Amino acid sequence: MYLRANYELYDRLVGYLGIAAIVAALAMLVAYVLSRQLQYIVTSPLLAIADVAREVTEKRTFSLRAPKLSKDEIGMLAESFNTMLAEIERATRDLEASNEVLGREIAEHNRAEREILRLNAELERRVKERTAQLEYTNAELEAFCYSVSHDLRAPLRAIDGFGQALMEDFPKDVPQEAQRYLTRIRSSTQRMGQLIEDLLNLSRVSRGGLERRDADVSELARQVVNDLQIRDPQRKVDISVWDGMRANADSRLLRAALENLIGNAWKFSAKTDQPRIEIGSLSDDGRAVFYVRDNGAGFDMTYADKLFGAFQRLHSGSEYQGTGIGLATVQRIVHRHGGRIWADAKPGKGAAFYFTLESGGVEKASPDIAEAQA
Repeated sequence: MYLRANYELYDRLVGYLGIAAIVAALAMLVAYVLSRQLQYIVTSPLLAIADVAREVTEKRTFSLRAPKLSKDEIGMLAESFNTMLAEIERATRDLEASNEVLGREIAEHNRAEREILRLNAELERRVKERTAQLEYTNAELEAFCYSVSHDLRAPLRAIDGFGQALMEDFPKDVPQEAQRYLTRIRSSTQRMGQLIEDLLNLSRVSRGGLERRDADVSELARQVVNDLQIRDPQRKVDISVWDGMRANADSRLLRAALENLIGNAWKFSAKTDQPRIEIGSLSDDGRAVFYVRDNGAGFDMTYADKLFGAFQRLHSGSEYQGTGIGLATVQRIVHRHGGRIWADAKPGKGAAFYFTLESGGVEKASPDIAEAQA
């Protein structure tokens, strides 16, 4: 006895495989359709954005915009990308405008710089020409002034000498009125001789080198005072000269300045009952300020600007003799040393003249300038 069964496994297997094949084909068809749809929805917008980005990078054309193919996140990405491109385009336009303005400014600056260089060269050339002309003119003027002044002294001495000879050799033959005229002639020739001498001194101050060295200002002042006392021994003047005053200066020129300043103090204190003259120094932040002070006639500070001009006088010749050149000479000497000079005075209360040099100092303590002037 046996059993026999027919399961038809092969046929079933073949059937199952057929069904699987059909299902796989359908699945592939559905996947293909879905991939095409996804490509249109996802890949195409991204590729469009990538194409725009590549073209912007290559051509730097920031006016391009990516198409918005959907309203999802990719569409938002396209909008953001376009917004970024618009901002870059605006910034690029602003930068180009700024560069254009900057370029114009640089061009204008270069043009102005070239013009300045040209003007500087032209100015330097003109300065050299004018300096040469001025030096030549000054040399000619000084030579002429010196020659004229030197040549004028001889006839003036002759006039004065012959006038004196007439008065001394023929006292009885010359009438009193003629003697008075001769006296006036001699006085005028002597004044003219002094004026010529002062002009020569003023001319000498401008010529020659400046030989600066350590100078004893106190000793120079005492020498000037001693000369004045020898010339006018009848005058009794209380004169005070500070000790230890020194300066780095040309001794010859410095003495000439002191001669004029101390000589003025001596002259303008002649009508004072108890004349006093002080030659001293002050300290202005360590810098020496020398002064010559008297208690003489003084002057009105309203006219102080005329003090240092040649032939400028604040007192008439009948009151005090002089040519008006002394203070101009002093100022020129001080300026040649790199310093300055100024005055402080009151009518009838005396005057004080202060001057500085480029360098110099004092060895003793000095009061403050403001206190001294007060």
